Amino acid sequence: MLKKPVIIESTLYRFFTNSEDEAYYLTAILNSSVLDELIKPMQAKGFTGAERHIHKKPLEFPISKFNEDNELHIQLSELGKKATKKAYRILQSVLKRKGYDGKLRKRGTLVPTEVANLRTAIREELREELEEIDCRSQAALGFNDIRKS
Repeated sequence: MLKKPVIIESTLYRFFTNSEDEAYYLTAILNSSVLDELIKPMQAKGFTGAERHIHKKPLEFPISKFNEDNELHIQLSELGKKATKKAYRILQSVLKRKGYDGKLRKRGTLVPTEVANLRTAIREELREELEEIDCRSQAALGFNDIRKS
């Protein structure tokens, strides 16, 4: 049984591991803009033209199995952990600043646009950590700079 609340936007995919380091490594890579840029051409778009529903697309790219002897994997794991802890720490203040705390109390959920706005606000707060994650994810995935100049 889950001890903490879970927010699911549309679909939940689960991965089981006995390694917290592996979980944070995958969290870092899956939240990198490197994978985001790679999936953009394949991503579904809503009626407003906004991207949505990445589903399993990131898994089509060469994400290496976590290796506890790989320094780059360890660095990504540590960055994933740092970003996750910071996101948890700032979540309530971002919800309040956006006025979503009241909507959550009243409705028990956020609409997709609110979830997207919340995600954007949190990513802005994590900009420094995400830049480090992007740099290391790019190296871990074996790509040169794929982001638009």
